Amino acid sequence: MNRFRGIVLVAGATGRTGKWIVMRLQDGTPFRHQLQFGTGDKLMGVIDRSDVAECAVVSLWHPKARNMTFELIRGAEVPQTSLETYFDRLS
Repeated sequence: MNRFRGIVLVAGATGRTGKWIVMRLQDGTPFRHQLQFGTGDKLMGVIDRSDVAECAVVSLWHPKARNMTFELIRGAEVPQTSLETYFDRLS
């Protein structure tokens, strides 16, 4: 189950649908990788805990994150200065 060398967390069922949330998290410094955002349960990969935390904070106030379900994974190692542009691309 842990084929991505990250820690796999399974958090309880979401609502009445019975779907599960699986997060493959790794230790790392935020803003060191490009992120890939997507919708529709199509992405597979890993992400750093610190980037999840940063995205959670931005999603609290960014208007494009409102009522949006999205996935994110880590991409190429390219320094980032902001995560807002990723949210701007969500539709």
